[in-house]
Amino acid sequence: MARVEALNLVNFTGGLNLRADAFELAENESPDMLNVDIDPRGGFFSRKGWERWNSTPIASPWDPRSMFTHTLANGTEHVFVSNNGVLWESTNGSFSTVQVSAVDVAASASPHLADFAAWGDTLYVACGNQEQVLQWDTSAPSLMTAAGASTFTAYTAPSTDVFPQCDFIASHSGYMFAAGTYEDSNAHPHRLRWSHPAVPGAWNSNDYIDIKEGGGPITGILPMRDHLLIFKSSSVWALFGYDSNSWQLVNVTREVGAVHRQAIARSEQTVFFFAWPRGVFAITDTQFPVEISQQLRPAFEDAYFANSASTELWMGWLKDRLWVSVPYWNDGLGSPPPTAKTSFVFDPSLGKQGAWTAYIGAGSEGVGPFAQGGNYGASDNKAFACCRETASVVRVDELDLAGDNFDGSSAPFDTRYMTRWVDAGWPSLRKQWRSPDLVLEKRSSAYDLSLTVFRDFDSSVPKRQRTVSVPSASSAGVWGAMTWGTDYWGTGGSGTLLERGPSFGPASSVQLMFEGEDLKSWGVNGLVLKYIPRRLR
Repeated sequence: MARVEALNLVNFTGGLNLRADAFELAENESPDMLNVDIDPRGGFFSRKGWERWNSTPIASPWDPRSMFTHTLANGTEHVFVSNNGVLWESTNGSFSTVQVSAVDVAASASPHLADFAAWGDTLYVACGNQEQVLQWDTSAPSLMTAAGASTFTAYTAPSTDVFPQCDFIASHSGYMFAAGTYEDSNAHPHRLRWSHPAVPGAWNSNDYIDIKEGGGPITGILPMRDHLLIFKSSSVWALFGYDSNSWQLVNVTREVGAVHRQAIARSEQTVFFFAWPRGVFAITDTQFPVEISQQLRPAFEDAYFANSASTELWMGWLKDRLWVSVPYWNDGLGSPPPTAKTSFVFDPSLGKQGAWTAYIGAGSEGVGPFAQGGNYGASDNKAFACCRETASVVRVDELDLAGDNFDGSSAPFDTRYMTRWVDAGWPSLRKQWRSPDLVLEKRSSAYDLSLTVFRDFDSSVPKRQRTVSVPSASSAGVWGAMTWGTDYWGTGGSGTLLERGPSFGPASSVQLMFEGEDLKSWGVNGLVLKYIPRRLR
């Protein structure tokens, strides 16, 4: 009698890989996963929902371009959004425009509208090279005098309220930096300026570098440890040193660069940027940037990616993961979306090199921009992002159900995970697949999990379908409320169910797809596939 063989699928940390060829996928990768997360120890589960933060719609028309959280020394957190040419601010979810002398502050930098840099409790906002820089504090926000021939000052006589009109801004090593400046009626798209030491409102006429090598204007600046990174569309530069006499400009790469400011983000150790149209790159030091989005390359080349909408993408670092929102969807919904619909999320803690998953909000809602600043966008454990179509700011990973709240009520989002093709190392050998064991995760609420089986490398025609009902986890005993002899002490809200799945029948290979129930969180901890190999002929 033929012996039953078993295959344990317990490691899914490879994440999403969109390469279509079944033979290119690693054993722990998936060709299709949506709105699910991967456990670093194995298993996959539905992501948490996103919850609206603002109490009422923010503005109409709605087209947010950048976002920043500014935390004061007393712990008060201010959230800023640039939208439709003006700035909006809130501390409690009720947004209003930022005004100086009862007039909305204009923001016109392209395409990000505004760039932000904190200096203690004061926030400086670069609103574009045709606009004055905003100096914001809780008492009296003001527009700073444009720097020029008559307002540059010597170190011995510093000014206090001067700032170059610019597209980009950053505080680093005791200086304020401005890039893409406009001075005395002349634009300087390649120029990087720095302030007097420790005086953001004072600037010297000779304190600048024009970086004309590397092609194109500056597209963003960002501090990284002991140096300042300067991005162009096809090159990256690093400024080392500690004062005007020691600055040293070093080229990091002449091959790739950031397409614009919206496409730059950082973690505590790494700076990420989108090099249009190639993909996402990471810089951990001054070595050549490393691409981390090889698994997503087919998406950027797909007919459902809006190749003409390079400005419609955003990057952010939220809750220890990189979010990259792009104008793409893979559900065959027709022409490419006009704005960001899919968020590819990179978790560097998965596997040896990190892994990707994909999110699309309920009702095909996309998110971006993401909050920079604060604790890298997660101050007070809040991770903020703007919806693309609904005039809302949401906190991601907030709801313990498979639903998103964009307008005051929760709506379901689709969740699915598809395994790689499993052939037991013999892609051409027919096998008799027996009933598998499914190791399912119990949640606080019961849920139904749909299982679809495909065979023989054909993902177009399902061969088996079954719905598995998973009961809720047992509740913990509560002193004073439990009845002795009928209730039990223990930890509630968790547990594991071992369930027998349907037999798959004869096939050379099988592939499983799991889909969750609306507004119900779910999880799979592992799979045990069983088969009887047939004799070779």
